[in-house]
Amino acid sequence: IVCIFAKNQMLMNIPNHISVFANAHGFNDVALEKRTSQEAIYSVGCTDIDGVTLPIGLPHYIIDREGELQLICDEDFHITELL
Repeated sequence: IVCIFAKNQMLMNIPNHISVFANAHGFNDVALEKRTSQEAIYSVGCTDIDGVTLPIGLPHYIIDREGELQLICDEDFHITELL
């Protein structure tokens, strides 16, 4: 997966360390899906320069558990069913 990060795209309400982690893994679109007292789940994807969502296959998520970040594919954990 190769996505070009649009520097003018501001990721609202997304902590910088999450955006940096997503970009390091080739994603330039991040959205908060769920937050609990122990973790936050962010969906990640790619958009082109015009803001059009690009296909990336199965959904991917960043799990932030007390500062420890993990990138997972929904095929492994079926998170989409739990949101």
